[in-house]
Amino acid sequence: MFSKYRKLNPDEIQQLSGNGCVSGDWDDINVLDGFSADNIRNIRFGKNIYLGRELLMESIGFIENYLVGDGAELRNIDRLITEGITSFGNGVKVNVLNEAGGRMVRIFDNMSAQTAYIYAMYRHRPNFVAAIDDLIDIHVNKVNSGIGFIGARSVIENCGFIKNIRIGDGAVIYGASELKNGTVNSTRKAPSRIGRNVIMRDFITSSSARVTDGAIVEKCFVGQGCEITKGFTAEHSLFFANCYLANGEAVSVFAGPYTVSHHKFSLLVGGMFSFFNAGSASNQSNHYYRLGPVHQGILERGCKTASSSYILFPARIGAFSIIKGRHSVNLDTSLLPFSYLIEYNGETIIVPAANLGSVGAVRDSMKWPQREMRKGESLNDKIVYKMLNPYLINKMVKAVDILKELSPKFPGREYVSYNGVKIRTSSLKKAVNLYNLAIDKYIGGIIAAKLNNSEWKNAQDIVGLLDVGSRSNYGEWCDVAGLITPVGVVELIFNNVERGTIYSLEELNNAFSHVEKNYHEFEWVYVVRLLSWRLGKPVGEITAKHLIPVLERWKESVAVIDTMLCDDARKEFSAKTMISYGIDGDEAVKNADFLNVRGSYDDNSFVKGTRDHTHRKAVSADRLIDALWKM
Repeated sequence: MFSKYRKLNPDEIQQLSGNGCVSGDWDDINVLDGFSADNIRNIRFGKNIYLGRELLMESIGFIENYLVGDGAELRNIDRLITEGITSFGNGVKVNVLNEAGGRMVRIFDNMSAQTAYIYAMYRHRPNFVAAIDDLIDIHVNKVNSGIGFIGARSVIENCGFIKNIRIGDGAVIYGASELKNGTVNSTRKAPSRIGRNVIMRDFITSSSARVTDGAIVEKCFVGQGCEITKGFTAEHSLFFANCYLANGEAVSVFAGPYTVSHHKFSLLVGGMFSFFNAGSASNQSNHYYRLGPVHQGILERGCKTASSSYILFPARIGAFSIIKGRHSVNLDTSLLPFSYLIEYNGETIIVPAANLGSVGAVRDSMKWPQREMRKGESLNDKIVYKMLNPYLINKMVKAVDILKELSPKFPGREYVSYNGVKIRTSSLKKAVNLYNLAIDKYIGGIIAAKLNNSEWKNAQDIVGLLDVGSRSNYGEWCDVAGLITPVGVVELIFNNVERGTIYSLEELNNAFSHVEKNYHEFEWVYVVRLLSWRLGKPVGEITAKHLIPVLERWKESVAVIDTMLCDDARKEFSAKTMISYGIDGDEAVKNADFLNVRGSYDDNSFVKGTRDHTHRKAVSADRLIDALWKM
């Protein structure tokens, strides 16, 4: 790498001296052919300097042990040094989830959410964890160096203390106060940015990440497309694709894709989150004041906390749940997704399945793909965005059994108990119906999509589509930090790592890429076997005619759920929501003000889109049903 560099010639030394530069030994400066000293001024050079072409460097208090790539711009920097042999943040230990360190993750370049998840959460497989550590050791040894690196076309300006930092191509670092022992991964197509008054220590940021506006980040990994800003403080935490953190605080957090905390006084601590939105002044407790802050919480994908909510850890909250109020019992609602958890008289009331008819949940699932901030060709984190998927459908199937079993146990009571929470008896039957509607919608939607995207002419062709043969049943599914996949598939990856057939961190990332690419195939096998179970027939006995009632239930479930969504949206146009409009006028002025600010219910884009969705699915169902009847 360094063999292509040469020593300065006398003319270059004279020009640098004339530009106000000083060096204890000019032989410590090495340059590429084509180097020009024209725009290098007022710099104090130390040892082991390697300079590229087309550089703009001025007013650097001291620079030592650094390679500066072609076209880089460095202005007004106090100190820019590498000291000793360093791995630039690779291998730093992050005590995620458990502040005491039981789930410690060693961060490294291009770490994916999936690798971090299995590394942190599968401690019951010590051989696997040891194998991952070995792969990280290989990477750390590969990047170890006594020379720091500043990538081509990077800009570093008005910064304070920078020590043991490696910076990728095209990065922009402006006004940072302190950067110590870390890597700013960046590419020309996916540049990263570090902004004013930022302090970062023992860290790695990925390409297209942004840390700005006085954020303080220590012992953290910041993934692709993430933004940490507006004075947010983070310690011992991992942040993956497209997280947005502002104003608040995170400690020992595993923030899966699309974790959002936007308010002051919101604390994320000792928890795992993804597709999550923290309300203002949200708080959790991971400390019983006995053996330390060792308790962890899991808020599965799509959860939201209301303003001033509180959750006592350990806890596990089912996906797409909304948490309101203060909850001082250890909650486990993981088998009741799409629920409301409400504090009432100091107790936790759960309304199962209530969020299935919520506009907010559907809008969230629609907006996440639209908020993709990652750039470049290589995306580390693998994400399945679908709101209804095998992982959650399995939960709903179990939820139906749980709720049916609870119904006859407490006749005449207003509430029944489940895992320390209360469920109003009047909501049991409704929840069962809602879960079944969602299951019917999911199965029918996948069947319809398969039929619409496949070539078939007769009943035998349909049977062929349904023939999944001896392909694995897959059984349980899991949400691996955004990637929905069968547990058995993840087990294969574990086994390959332990056996050494996955021999690098890049190979491990590639294994998860393969899983993501095959998601739809895994899902189809799952749906066919789920359909077999629901029909009470072996897969080989399912005919084209059996799909007709499935599609009819799909059409009905779409219509019912879409109607619920529109009814929920209508609440946003009620008289109550018009309070504070038309501030200096009468009722007519209020209505006119509201209409011009918020629009009308019938013209609302979500309402119109939902109605169109109902119509399109009905047309598709009718067309398929008609074709199947004719066979």
